[in-house]
Amino acid sequence: MKIHIGNDVKTEEIAGLISRGAKFVAYQYIISVPVFRPVKRISKLFFIKPGENSSRYATGYNFLSFLLGIWGLPFGPPTLVKIFLLNMNGGIDFTEEVMVNLQADTLIKKEISLEKPARFFEAPTKSNLKELEKVFREVKKYGIIGEPVIAGFFINTARDESPYHVIGISSDLTDEKLQVIRRELGRKFYKHIRFEIVSLLSPDYEHVDRLRKEGVHLS
Repeated sequence: MKIHIGNDVKTEEIAGLISRGAKFVAYQYIISVPVFRPVKRISKLFFIKPGENSSRYATGYNFLSFLLGIWGLPFGPPTLVKIFLLNMNGGIDFTEEVMVNLQADTLIKKEISLEKPARFFEAPTKSNLKELEKVFREVKKYGIIGEPVIAGFFINTARDESPYHVIGISSDLTDEKLQVIRRELGRKFYKHIRFEIVSLLSPDYEHVDRLRKEGVHLS
């Protein structure tokens, strides 16, 4: 993605400016044709300094959306309103994604490839989360694990690897505990759904801090 940023901003200053309220944002605009739903597009990234009024960028893309999107009846006008509100409320915040992917020459090129996700874990789907809570209510009846139990859907995988579920338990892992947990998971989930069971107490799992921060506590 292209980046709009002043030449006076240095790479080593970015983190400090962000701690004071700066951010990288993008704005949406739409292209419409009659009958069909509008196509949404994302602008280049804008670096908004602390205290800077970003409405001039938002207004520009809202005007572009008006020119390209108002004609697409019946879907254009209602989508246009949503785009206006999104942009005027600050646009889409890409700060975390940029900081994860920032390179030494990014500001020189004024372009960045957002290949690495800012988050390692997403929340499991609502249906999977509901089933996981049932599973671990049963597991807890055995008195073999403590609180909390944290579930996350790991998305920071290699290109040839599919995302999968990670379950963190507040207990040391033993073969007996794994057998109980996998048996209960097998009663609620198909065999092809991958689960990795890790201990929140062990340093062996390299992403344990991320799981604690980004995962979902099972009730």
